[in-house]
Amino acid sequence: MIKAYYILFSKLYRFYMLFGEKDLPHFFSTSLMSLLLYFNVAAFINVFEVRFYPNFQDRISIPIGIAMYVMNYFIFLHKKRYVRILEEYKPSRYLFVKIISVILILTYLIFSIYFWVYTGSQVRALNMN
Repeated sequence: MIKAYYILFSKLYRFYMLFGEKDLPHFFSTSLMSLLLYFNVAAFINVFEVRFYPNFQDRISIPIGIAMYVMNYFIFLHKKRYVRILEEYKPSRYLFVKIISVILILTYLIFSIYFWVYTGSQVRALNMN
């Protein structure tokens, strides 16, 4: 699982490099990784909230999001660990592998955002009643 996380980071890092970002692509990549992880955890909390505790007040999402960013900071940025990760997960020279990895990453991005928006709308609908 951690390998997939590292691969996603390296792909996002290289994606930012395509746009000429030379200064801080590691911070942007880490921030996007934290945001995506936050979307997944917040969606899970929303599902839990809707199913079991309809009167639950969500006061833990923001601290969890901050904790995820701090965790990603120590995984990728602390002592420049991202350099070792980028060396280990270099882009493949095979076109098929590149296409499959881009499709999987886009699928993950789309489903993470969709699941977060869908569960948020379910919570809003529940609160309107």
